[in-house]
Amino acid sequence: KVGPESLGGRYLTVTPQDSMIQVAEQLTTKVSSISRRRASRKASAKDALSQRGGSNSSVSGVASTMREYDDSNSTFWSLISRGSVIRETIEASCVYMHMGSTIQGASLVHSSVLFPTAEIIHGACTVTNCFLQWQSSIQDASSVSRCLLMEACHVGPHSKVGNSILGPDVALSSGEVRASVLGPNTAAHHQSLLIGLLCLHGRGNIG
Repeated sequence: KVGPESLGGRYLTVTPQDSMIQVAEQLTTKVSSISRRRASRKASAKDALSQRGGSNSSVSGVASTMREYDDSNSTFWSLISRGSVIRETIEASCVYMHMGSTIQGASLVHSSVLFPTAEIIHGACTVTNCFLQWQSSIQDASSVSRCLLMEACHVGPHSKVGNSILGPDVALSSGEVRASVLGPNTAAHHQSLLIGLLCLHGRGNIG
Protein backbone atom coordinates (compact mmCIF):
# COMPACT_ATOMS: atom_id res chain seq x y z
CA LYS A 1 0.00 0.00 0.00
CA VAL A 2 1.45 3.35 -1.06
CA GLY A 3 0.40 6.97 -0.99
CA PRO A 4 -0.82 9.52 1.56
CA GLU A 5 -2.62 8.05 4.55
CA SER A 6 -5.12 10.93 4.48
CA LEU A 7 -6.40 9.68 1.09
CA GLY A 8 -6.51 6.03 2.06
CA GLY A 9 -3.50 5.03 -0.04
CA ARG A 10 -3.48 2.62 -2.96
CA TYR A 11 -2.76 -1.11 -3.08
CA LEU A 12 -0.31 -2.16 -5.79
CA THR A 13 0.44 -5.65 -7.07
CA VAL A 14 3.88 -5.90 -8.65
CA THR A 15 6.01 -8.61 -10.24
CA PRO A 16 9.83 -8.69 -10.36
CA GLN A 17 10.01 -7.47 -13.98
CA ASP A 18 7.52 -4.58 -13.70
CA SER A 19 8.51 -1.12 -14.97
CA MET A 20 7.26 2.34 -14.05
CA ILE A 21 4.71 2.01 -16.85
CA GLN A 22 2.92 -0.86 -15.11
CA VAL A 23 3.10 0.95 -11.77
CA ALA A 24 1.67 4.15 -13.26
CA GLU A 25 -1.17 2.20 -14.88
CA GLN A 26 -2.22 0.85 -11.49
CA LEU A 27 -2.05 4.27 -9.84
CA THR A 28 -4.16 5.88 -12.55
CA THR A 29 -6.76 3.09 -12.71
CA LYS A 30 -9.92 3.29 -10.66
CA VAL A 31 -9.66 1.53 -7.31
CA SER A 32 -12.68 -0.64 -8.12
CA SER A 33 -10.97 -1.97 -11.27
CA ILE A 34 -7.83 -2.88 -9.33
CA SER A 35 -9.88 -4.61 -6.63
CA ARG A 36 -11.71 -6.68 -9.24
CA ARG A 37 -8.42 -7.60 -10.91
CA ARG A 38 -6.86 -8.71 -7.60
CA ALA A 39 -9.95 -10.75 -6.71
CA SER A 40 -9.99 -12.41 -10.15
CA ARG A 41 -6.31 -13.38 -10.00
CA LYS A 42 -6.67 -14.71 -6.45
CA ALA A 43 -9.70 -16.78 -7.47
CA SER A 44 -7.79 -18.19 -10.47
CA ALA A 45 -4.92 -19.24 -8.21
CA LYS A 46 -7.33 -20.95 -5.82
CA ASP A 47 -8.96 -22.84 -8.69
CA ALA A 48 -5.58 -24.01 -9.95
CA LEU A 49 -4.65 -25.19 -6.46
CA SER A 50 -7.87 -27.16 -6.04
CA GLN A 51 -7.53 -28.78 -9.47
CA ARG A 52 -3.94 -29.86 -8.85
CA GLY A 53 -4.43 -31.58 -5.48
CA GLY A 54 -2.30 -34.59 -4.69
CA SER A 55 1.41 -34.69 -4.04
CA ASN A 56 3.26 -31.76 -2.51
CA SER A 57 5.43 -31.40 -5.61
CA SER A 58 2.40 -30.84 -7.81
CA VAL A 59 1.08 -27.90 -5.81
CA SER A 60 4.26 -26.18 -4.63
CA GLY A 61 4.29 -23.70 -7.51
CA VAL A 62 0.64 -22.78 -7.05
CA ALA A 63 1.14 -22.53 -3.29
CA SER A 64 3.80 -19.88 -3.77
CA THR A 65 1.39 -17.96 -6.02
CA MET A 66 -1.27 -18.13 -3.33
CA ARG A 67 1.07 -16.68 -0.76
CA GLU A 68 1.78 -13.76 -3.08
CA TYR A 69 -1.85 -12.74 -2.88
CA ASP A 70 -1.80 -13.21 0.87
CA ASP A 71 0.96 -10.56 0.88
CA SER A 72 3.71 -12.80 2.23
CA ASN A 73 5.65 -13.39 -1.03
CA SER A 74 7.04 -16.60 0.46
CA THR A 75 8.13 -19.83 -1.17
CA PHE A 76 9.19 -23.17 0.29
CA TRP A 77 12.64 -23.25 -1.31
CA SER A 78 15.61 -21.29 -2.58
CA LEU A 79 17.09 -21.38 -6.08
CA ILE A 80 20.75 -20.44 -6.47
CA SER A 81 21.71 -20.16 -10.15
CA ARG A 82 25.12 -20.88 -11.63
CA GLY A 83 27.48 -17.95 -11.23
CA SER A 84 25.62 -16.41 -8.28
CA VAL A 85 27.32 -16.01 -4.90
CA ILE A 86 26.26 -16.23 -1.24
CA ARG A 87 29.08 -15.50 1.17
CA GLU A 88 29.47 -14.53 4.86
CA THR A 89 25.70 -14.31 5.34
CA ILE A 90 23.95 -15.37 8.55
CA GLU A 91 20.65 -16.43 6.95
CA ALA A 92 19.37 -16.58 3.38
CA SER A 93 16.06 -18.38 2.90
CA CYS A 94 13.39 -18.59 0.20
CA VAL A 95 15.49 -16.62 -2.30
CA TYR A 96 15.71 -16.84 -6.10
CA MET A 97 19.13 -15.75 -7.32
CA HIS A 98 19.61 -15.33 -11.06
CA MET A 99 23.01 -15.82 -12.65
CA GLY A 100 25.58 -13.27 -11.54
CA SER A 101 23.68 -12.02 -8.47
CA THR A 102 25.43 -11.64 -5.12
CA ILE A 103 24.58 -11.80 -1.42
CA GLN A 104 27.57 -11.04 0.80
CA GLY A 105 27.86 -10.06 4.44
CA ALA A 106 24.09 -9.81 5.04
CA SER A 107 22.31 -10.55 8.31
CA LEU A 108 19.08 -11.79 6.74
CA VAL A 109 17.74 -12.21 3.21
CA HIS A 110 14.30 -13.82 3.03
CA SER A 111 11.67 -14.33 0.32
CA SER A 112 13.39 -12.18 -2.30
CA VAL A 113 14.29 -12.30 -6.00
CA LEU A 114 17.63 -11.05 -7.34
CA PHE A 115 18.01 -10.45 -11.08
CA PRO A 116 21.42 -10.82 -12.80
CA THR A 117 24.07 -8.43 -11.37
CA ALA A 118 21.84 -7.46 -8.41
CA GLU A 119 23.69 -7.24 -5.10
CA ILE A 120 23.04 -7.32 -1.37
CA ILE A 121 26.46 -6.58 0.09
CA HIS A 122 28.43 -5.30 3.08
CA GLY A 123 27.50 -4.37 6.61
CA ALA A 124 24.78 -6.71 7.89
CA CYS A 125 21.85 -5.76 5.63
CA THR A 126 18.33 -7.07 6.31
CA VAL A 127 16.16 -7.72 3.24
CA THR A 128 12.72 -9.36 3.23
CA ASN A 129 10.04 -9.74 0.54
CA CYS A 130 11.90 -7.73 -2.11
CA PHE A 131 12.51 -7.79 -5.86
CA LEU A 132 15.88 -6.50 -7.09
CA GLN A 133 16.22 -5.88 -10.82
CA TRP A 134 19.41 -5.65 -12.90
CA GLN A 135 22.38 -3.82 -11.33
CA SER A 136 20.37 -2.77 -8.27
CA SER A 137 22.04 -2.96 -4.87
CA ILE A 138 21.38 -2.84 -1.13
CA GLN A 139 24.42 -2.26 1.05
CA ASP A 140 26.04 -1.12 4.29
CA ALA A 141 23.64 -1.88 7.17
CA SER A 142 20.44 -1.02 5.26
CA SER A 143 17.03 -2.52 6.02
CA VAL A 144 14.59 -3.07 3.14
CA SER A 145 11.23 -4.85 3.23
CA ARG A 146 8.34 -5.34 0.79
CA CYS A 147 9.92 -3.31 -2.02
CA LEU A 148 10.61 -3.38 -5.74
CA LEU A 149 14.01 -1.98 -6.73
CA MET A 150 14.16 -1.32 -10.45
CA GLU A 151 17.23 -1.31 -12.68
CA ALA A 152 20.38 0.37 -11.31
CA CYS A 153 18.62 1.43 -8.09
CA HIS A 154 20.92 1.77 -5.06
CA VAL A 155 20.02 1.73 -1.36
CA GLY A 156 22.63 2.42 1.30
CA PRO A 157 24.49 3.08 3.42
CA HIS A 158 22.33 3.05 6.56
CA SER A 159 18.96 3.37 4.83
CA LYS A 160 15.52 2.07 5.76
CA VAL A 161 12.91 1.37 3.08
CA GLY A 162 9.51 -0.30 3.44
CA ASN A 163 6.42 -0.89 1.27
CA SER A 164 7.82 1.16 -1.59
CA ILE A 165 8.67 1.07 -5.29
CA LEU A 166 11.98 2.58 -6.35
CA GLY A 167 12.33 3.39 -10.03
CA PRO A 168 15.44 3.12 -12.24
CA ASP A 169 18.56 4.93 -11.06
CA VAL A 170 17.06 5.91 -7.69
CA ALA A 171 19.71 6.46 -4.99
CA LEU A 172 18.94 6.42 -1.26
CA SER A 173 21.62 7.12 1.32
CA SER A 174 21.22 7.46 5.11
CA GLY A 175 17.50 8.13 4.90
CA GLU A 176 14.11 6.45 5.33
CA VAL A 177 11.35 5.85 2.78
CA ARG A 178 7.91 4.38 3.59
CA ALA A 179 4.81 3.69 1.45
CA SER A 180 6.18 5.65 -1.50
CA VAL A 181 6.71 5.40 -5.25
CA LEU A 182 9.86 7.16 -6.43
CA GLY A 183 10.34 7.64 -10.16
CA PRO A 184 13.61 7.53 -12.13
CA ASN A 185 16.67 9.49 -11.01
CA THR A 186 15.35 10.40 -7.56
CA ALA A 187 17.86 10.86 -4.75
CA ALA A 188 17.29 10.99 -0.97
CA HIS A 189 20.10 11.40 1.53
CA HIS A 190 21.32 13.19 4.70
CA GLN A 191 18.78 11.62 7.10
CA SER A 192 15.83 12.52 4.86
CA LEU A 193 12.38 11.06 5.57
CA LEU A 194 9.76 10.29 2.89
CA ILE A 195 6.35 8.89 3.80
CA GLY A 196 3.46 8.39 1.37
CA LEU A 197 5.13 10.18 -1.56
CA LEU A 198 3.97 9.41 -5.11
CA CYS A 199 6.56 10.82 -7.51
CA LEU A 200 6.19 8.93 -10.78
CA HIS A 201 8.22 11.30 -12.93
CA GLY A 202 11.15 11.30 -10.50
CA ARG A 203 14.20 13.53 -11.05
CA GLY A 204 14.02 14.92 -7.50
CA ASN A 205 16.64 15.43 -4.79
CA ILE A 206 15.69 15.32 -1.10
CA GLY A 207 18.03 15.84 1.80
